[in-house]
Amino acid sequence: MEMYQWLTAVLVGGITGFVSHLINNQGKLLLPRRLKTFFHLGFLTDIFTGSLAALLGLVLFDVTLIKEIIKVSIVTAISGQTFLLHQALGGEQAKNTQIGKADEKIQEIDKLLRR
Repeated sequence: MEMYQWLTAVLVGGITGFVSHLINNQGKLLLPRRLKTFFHLGFLTDIFTGSLAALLGLVLFDVTLIKEIIKVSIVTAISGQTFLLHQALGGEQAKNTQIGKADEKIQEIDKLLRR
């Protein structure tokens, strides 16, 4: 594959990741920042994810025309973002379920102690 194909996929995937970041955060740009335990990359994470997904799509689908490269890059970058959002949502749902179970146990113990 030619270098321009790789660069096009990275650029289109990065732009798609950036737009996805703005959409998911109601138009706010989350800047990179250092937290107590780790470094949060903010919008750079979405750009990197979009670019990486676009490169993966370029390799998997083996496209050569610039029009096809752009299409595949956009679709795979959006798919990559969607996958990560789905994983985060699943984690939040599992956490909420565990919190609900803990609340029920606390209420049961509280009822037993009030007797």
